[in-house]
Amino acid sequence: VMSWKYLDDVLLRLSKNSTLLGKYWIATVLLLRLVVLTVFGESVWSDEQREFTCNTKQPGCENVCFNTFAPVSNVRMWGLQILAVSVPGALYFVYVMHVVSVSNENDKVKTSDLSTAANERVRTANKRWKVLTNHVIPSELHKTRGQCIWRLYLLQIFSRMLIECVFIMLQYTVYFYRWTVPQVFRCQVWPCPHTVDCFISRPQEKTVFFRYMYVISAFSILLSIGELLYIGW
Repeated sequence: VMSWKYLDDVLLRLSKNSTLLGKYWIATVLLLRLVVLTVFGESVWSDEQREFTCNTKQPGCENVCFNTFAPVSNVRMWGLQILAVSVPGALYFVYVMHVVSVSNENDKVKTSDLSTAANERVRTANKRWKVLTNHVIPSELHKTRGQCIWRLYLLQIFSRMLIECVFIMLQYTVYFYRWTVPQVFRCQVWPCPHTVDCFISRPQEKTVFFRYMYVISAFSILLSIGELLYIGW
Protein backbone atom coordinates (compact mmCIF):
# COMPACT_ATOMS: atom_id res chain seq x y z
CA VAL A 1 0.00 0.00 0.00
CA MET A 2 1.34 3.38 -0.99
CA SER A 3 1.93 6.09 1.60
CA TRP A 4 0.61 9.49 0.58
CA LYS A 5 0.82 11.47 3.83
CA TYR A 6 3.60 13.77 2.57
CA LEU A 7 1.73 14.54 -0.66
CA ASP A 8 -1.42 15.28 1.35
CA ASP A 9 0.45 17.85 3.42
CA VAL A 10 1.94 19.60 0.37
CA LEU A 11 -1.41 19.80 -1.45
CA LEU A 12 -3.23 21.10 1.61
CA ARG A 13 -0.59 23.80 2.12
CA LEU A 14 -0.73 24.68 -1.57
CA SER A 15 -4.50 25.19 -1.35
CA LYS A 16 -3.90 28.19 0.93
CA ASN A 17 -2.33 30.05 -2.02
CA SER A 18 -4.67 29.11 -4.86
CA THR A 19 -7.72 30.53 -6.58
CA LEU A 20 -11.15 29.02 -5.97
CA LEU A 21 -10.84 26.73 -8.99
CA GLY A 22 -7.32 25.87 -7.89
CA LYS A 23 -8.74 24.68 -4.57
CA TYR A 24 -11.28 22.57 -6.49
CA TRP A 25 -8.44 21.06 -8.50
CA ILE A 26 -6.57 20.14 -5.31
CA ALA A 27 -9.76 18.64 -3.84
CA THR A 28 -10.12 16.59 -7.03
CA VAL A 29 -6.57 15.25 -6.70
CA LEU A 30 -6.99 14.41 -3.02
CA LEU A 31 -10.51 12.97 -3.01
CA LEU A 32 -11.43 11.82 -6.51
CA ARG A 33 -8.00 10.45 -7.35
CA LEU A 34 -5.78 9.86 -4.36
CA VAL A 35 -8.43 8.44 -2.03
CA VAL A 36 -10.18 6.46 -4.78
CA LEU A 37 -6.91 4.97 -6.00
CA THR A 38 -5.77 4.06 -2.50
CA VAL A 39 -9.07 2.65 -1.26
CA PHE A 40 -10.45 1.04 -4.41
CA GLY A 41 -7.80 0.90 -7.13
CA GLU A 42 -5.22 -1.13 -5.27
CA SER A 43 -7.84 -3.71 -4.26
CA VAL A 44 -9.29 -3.96 -7.78
CA TRP A 45 -5.87 -4.72 -9.27
CA SER A 46 -4.43 -6.63 -6.29
CA ASP A 47 -5.17 -9.98 -7.91
CA GLU A 48 -4.21 -8.88 -11.41
CA GLN A 49 -1.34 -11.31 -11.91
CA ARG A 50 -2.42 -13.98 -9.46
CA GLU A 51 -5.76 -14.49 -11.21
CA PHE A 52 -4.36 -14.17 -14.73
CA THR A 53 -4.59 -17.73 -16.06
CA CYS A 54 -3.96 -19.16 -19.52
CA ASN A 55 -5.03 -22.51 -21.01
CA THR A 56 -1.48 -23.81 -21.40
CA LYS A 57 1.12 -25.61 -19.32
CA GLN A 58 4.08 -24.28 -21.30
CA PRO A 59 6.66 -22.89 -18.82
CA GLY A 60 7.04 -19.14 -19.10
CA CYS A 61 4.12 -18.66 -21.48
CA GLU A 62 1.74 -17.31 -18.86
CA ASN A 63 4.26 -14.78 -17.52
CA VAL A 64 5.14 -13.55 -20.99
CA CYS A 65 1.46 -13.17 -21.86
CA PHE A 66 0.81 -11.23 -18.68
CA ASN A 67 3.72 -8.90 -19.46
CA THR A 68 2.20 -8.33 -22.89
CA PHE A 69 -1.25 -7.72 -21.43
CA ALA A 70 -0.03 -5.35 -18.70
CA PRO A 71 3.45 -3.99 -19.54
CA VAL A 72 3.02 -1.39 -16.77
CA SER A 73 1.05 -1.81 -13.56
CA ASN A 74 -2.10 0.30 -13.77
CA VAL A 75 -1.98 1.31 -10.12
CA ARG A 76 1.69 2.29 -10.28
CA MET A 77 1.17 4.34 -13.43
CA TRP A 78 -1.79 6.21 -11.90
CA GLY A 79 0.18 6.71 -8.68
CA LEU A 80 3.03 8.16 -10.74
CA GLN A 81 0.50 10.37 -12.53
CA ILE A 82 -0.76 11.80 -9.24
CA LEU A 83 2.79 12.50 -8.11
CA ALA A 84 3.74 14.04 -11.45
CA VAL A 85 0.78 16.44 -11.64
CA SER A 86 1.50 17.50 -8.06
CA VAL A 87 5.17 18.35 -8.71
CA PRO A 88 4.60 21.75 -10.42
CA GLY A 89 2.39 22.91 -7.55
CA ALA A 90 4.89 21.62 -4.98
CA LEU A 91 7.76 23.47 -6.66
CA TYR A 92 5.65 26.64 -6.79
CA PHE A 93 4.79 26.28 -3.10
CA VAL A 94 8.43 25.77 -2.10
CA TYR A 95 9.47 28.89 -4.02
CA VAL A 96 6.69 31.00 -2.49
CA MET A 97 7.60 29.88 1.02
CA HIS A 98 11.26 30.72 0.35
CA VAL A 99 10.38 34.20 -0.90
CA VAL A 100 8.06 34.74 2.09
CA SER A 101 10.88 33.89 4.50
CA VAL A 102 13.23 36.30 2.72
CA SER A 103 10.54 38.99 2.69
CA ASN A 104 9.93 38.58 6.41
CA GLU A 105 13.61 39.12 7.11
CA ASN A 106 13.58 42.30 5.01
CA ASP A 107 10.47 43.54 6.82
CA LYS A 108 12.42 43.73 10.06
CA VAL A 109 14.77 46.28 8.46
CA LYS A 110 12.41 48.33 6.25
CA THR A 111 9.06 48.20 7.97
CA SER A 112 8.13 51.84 7.50
CA ASP A 113 9.12 52.03 3.81
CA LEU A 114 7.21 48.89 2.90
CA SER A 115 4.18 50.08 4.82
CA THR A 116 4.06 53.31 2.77
CA ALA A 117 4.45 51.42 -0.50
CA ALA A 118 1.71 49.02 0.53
CA ASN A 119 -0.73 51.87 1.21
CA GLU A 120 -0.02 53.37 -2.22
CA ARG A 121 -0.61 50.03 -3.92
CA VAL A 122 -3.89 49.48 -2.08
CA ARG A 123 -5.22 52.86 -3.23
CA THR A 124 -4.35 52.34 -6.89
CA ALA A 125 -4.98 48.60 -7.40
CA ASN A 126 -8.12 47.30 -9.02
CA LYS A 127 -10.43 45.83 -6.34
CA ARG A 128 -11.25 42.61 -8.17
CA TRP A 129 -7.61 41.97 -9.03
CA LYS A 130 -6.64 42.64 -5.43
CA VAL A 131 -9.11 40.06 -4.14
CA LEU A 132 -7.79 37.46 -6.58
CA THR A 133 -4.20 38.29 -5.72
CA ASN A 134 -4.91 37.91 -2.01
CA HIS A 135 -6.06 34.34 -2.69
CA VAL A 136 -2.88 33.37 -4.52
CA ILE A 137 -0.01 35.53 -3.31
CA PRO A 138 0.88 35.87 0.37
CA SER A 139 0.41 39.43 1.59
CA GLU A 140 4.12 39.75 2.32
CA LEU A 141 4.90 39.51 -1.40
CA HIS A 142 2.32 41.89 -2.90
CA LYS A 143 4.82 44.73 -3.07
CA THR A 144 7.94 42.88 -4.22
CA ARG A 145 7.41 39.63 -6.13
CA GLY A 146 3.78 39.83 -7.24
CA GLN A 147 4.37 39.59 -11.00
CA CYS A 148 6.95 36.84 -10.65
CA ILE A 149 4.66 34.80 -8.43
CA TRP A 150 1.80 35.16 -10.91
CA ARG A 151 4.00 33.97 -13.78
CA LEU A 152 5.04 30.93 -11.78
CA TYR A 153 1.45 30.24 -10.78
CA LEU A 154 0.34 30.27 -14.42
CA LEU A 155 3.36 28.15 -15.39
CA GLN A 156 2.49 25.45 -12.87
CA ILE A 157 -1.08 25.34 -14.24
CA PHE A 158 0.20 24.86 -17.81
CA SER A 159 2.70 22.26 -16.58
CA ARG A 160 0.11 20.11 -14.81
CA MET A 161 -2.17 20.29 -17.88
CA LEU A 162 0.69 19.07 -20.08
CA ILE A 163 1.48 16.24 -17.65
CA GLU A 164 -2.19 15.19 -17.60
CA CYS A 165 -2.23 15.02 -21.41
CA VAL A 166 0.97 12.95 -21.46
CA PHE A 167 -0.46 10.38 -19.04
CA ILE A 168 -3.76 10.20 -20.93
CA MET A 169 -1.76 9.33 -24.05
CA LEU A 170 0.28 6.80 -22.08
CA GLN A 171 -2.85 5.09 -20.78
CA TYR A 172 -4.22 5.01 -24.33
CA THR A 173 -1.08 3.61 -25.97
CA VAL A 174 0.67 1.41 -23.38
CA TYR A 175 -2.18 -1.09 -23.00
CA PHE A 176 -3.55 -2.95 -25.99
CA TYR A 177 -7.08 -2.38 -24.62
CA ARG A 178 -7.93 1.32 -24.73
CA TRP A 179 -11.39 1.64 -23.22
CA THR A 180 -12.66 -1.80 -22.20
CA VAL A 181 -10.74 -4.49 -20.32
CA PRO A 182 -11.48 -7.77 -22.16
CA GLN A 183 -12.59 -10.98 -20.54
CA VAL A 184 -10.25 -13.07 -22.72
CA PHE A 185 -6.82 -12.06 -23.96
CA ARG A 186 -5.51 -14.07 -26.93
CA CYS A 187 -1.75 -14.33 -26.71
CA GLN A 188 0.73 -15.56 -29.31
CA VAL A 189 4.28 -14.83 -28.19
CA TRP A 190 7.31 -16.99 -27.55
CA PRO A 191 7.59 -19.39 -25.69
CA CYS A 192 3.86 -20.12 -26.14
CA PRO A 193 3.52 -23.06 -28.57
CA HIS A 194 0.40 -21.59 -30.21
CA THR A 195 -2.25 -18.92 -29.66
CA VAL A 196 -3.46 -19.34 -26.09
CA ASP A 197 -6.45 -17.85 -24.31
CA CYS A 198 -5.76 -15.98 -21.08
CA PHE A 199 -8.57 -15.04 -18.72
CA ILE A 200 -8.82 -11.77 -16.82
CA SER A 201 -10.35 -11.54 -13.34
CA ARG A 202 -13.22 -9.06 -12.82
CA PRO A 203 -12.90 -7.38 -16.23
CA GLN A 204 -16.05 -5.26 -15.83
CA GLU A 205 -14.88 -3.83 -12.51
CA LYS A 206 -11.50 -3.04 -14.04
CA THR A 207 -13.22 -1.45 -17.04
CA VAL A 208 -15.19 0.90 -14.81
CA PHE A 209 -12.06 1.99 -12.98
CA PHE A 210 -10.05 2.27 -16.21
CA ARG A 211 -12.65 4.61 -17.73
CA TYR A 212 -12.96 6.53 -14.48
CA MET A 213 -9.29 7.48 -14.65
CA TYR A 214 -9.80 8.83 -18.18
CA VAL A 215 -12.76 10.89 -17.02
CA ILE A 216 -11.08 12.30 -13.90
CA SER A 217 -7.97 13.24 -15.91
CA ALA A 218 -10.13 15.10 -18.42
CA PHE A 219 -12.02 16.78 -15.58
CA SER A 220 -8.74 17.94 -14.04
CA ILE A 221 -7.70 19.46 -17.37
CA LEU A 222 -11.05 21.27 -17.62
CA LEU A 223 -10.57 22.66 -14.11
CA SER A 224 -7.14 23.95 -15.10
CA ILE A 225 -8.52 25.56 -18.26
CA GLY A 226 -11.32 27.09 -16.19
CA GLU A 227 -8.78 28.47 -13.73
CA LEU A 228 -6.81 30.12 -16.55
CA LEU A 229 -10.00 31.68 -17.90
CA TYR A 230 -10.96 32.80 -14.39
CA ILE A 231 -7.60 34.49 -13.86
CA GLY A 232 -7.75 36.10 -17.31
CA TRP A 233 -11.25 37.41 -16.69
